[in-house]
Amino acid sequence: MLQRLTDLFLVLPSTMIAIAVVAALGPGLGSTLVAVSVFWWPWYSRIVRGEVLALAARPHVEAARLAGAPRRRVLFRYLLPGVVPSLLVAATLDVANVVLLLSMLSFLGLGAPAPSPELGAMTARSLDSLTSAWWLPLFPALVVFLLAFAANIAGDGIRRIMRSV
Repeated sequence: MLQRLTDLFLVLPSTMIAIAVVAALGPGLGSTLVAVSVFWWPWYSRIVRGEVLALAARPHVEAARLAGAPRRRVLFRYLLPGVVPSLLVAATLDVANVVLLLSMLSFLGLGAPAPSPELGAMTARSLDSLTSAWWLPLFPALVVFLLAFAANIAGDGIRRIMRSV
């Protein structure tokens, strides 16, 4: 049942859901984080389910079950430690997407209120001076790019480390 709900969330356009949730809750950092959480959980649900199914078929988990280990022990001792590396890699690779989504929402005026230093809002406020001071909207957009790039590089590095261990 949970996977069918996950499929439903995966089919819906995630950016539009985020915009609708923030518009319904009102602009602000809290509603923006709720919006990101609303449509980001299905991806992690799929990762956890796939890893648990793969780990549950391994011999050491079967041996623990046959030895009479309680479900809680099998879960916390054998399954969860195997799921954490995949979740860590997925989370670091998703940082770039979250940075881009948060800056897009703040660019549209759906982020935190004006005095907060959000990169998308800085870019949007400085678009008026694009012809006279081109660097004002460029530098916040460049920081968004650098954050996303650095997060992807870190995610790739963590994935390589996890693969070699």
